[in-house]
Amino acid sequence: MSEDRASDEQRRPYRVKTSGRVAVRLRARQRHDSVLGDVVAGALAGAAASVAMLMVRPMAERVALGPRRRGQRRIRAREAEWEHFVRMKANEAGYRLPENAVRVAGGVLHVGYGAAWGALYGVTAGRRHAGSPGAALYSVLVYLANYSRGGIMPALGVLPPDDKRPARQAAIPMATHAMFGSVTAAGYGVLRPLFR
Repeated sequence: MSEDRASDEQRRPYRVKTSGRVAVRLRARQRHDSVLGDVVAGALAGAAASVAMLMVRPMAERVALGPRRRGQRRIRAREAEWEHFVRMKANEAGYRLPENAVRVAGGVLHVGYGAAWGALYGVTAGRRHAGSPGAALYSVLVYLANYSRGGIMPALGVLPPDDKRPARQAAIPMATHAMFGSVTAAGYGVLRPLFR
């Protein structure tokens, strides 16, 4: 009889818990910890953080470069890195893209690139999600991989390394990448339980 009851419980996707007259059907708890869940949660969190970066960047530029005053020359902010990359590659191919097309293509590249970094965070963080210390370390890693001498942006020819740019301009990606790491870590912490 006990074998029949055990096999019956294995076949049912629900457990039945009775309390007096009421029977409640509860889903059996099954943990499906997978690397794919880590990757998907991280990619979604990285994409969301990239969108947040696109929204915060103009404000960070205004704070870092200061407001324009009458008669004073302001340090001109460069266009966003991925927009510059799209424009540069289109010019090399002999095309002149409209401004809206450059912004959309640059935004799509930026969000996709952020999703890739987020997926990497998901794989490395896994179930041992580190929270704030992990986010800070991750922010520094992403920033250095992109903007330092030998980083991805200088290697693509999009902009010089940060040590060759004015400090006020170099502060913009530092601030936005600190926010990127924090949002990615927080988003991963929220999304990861959904993929178990």
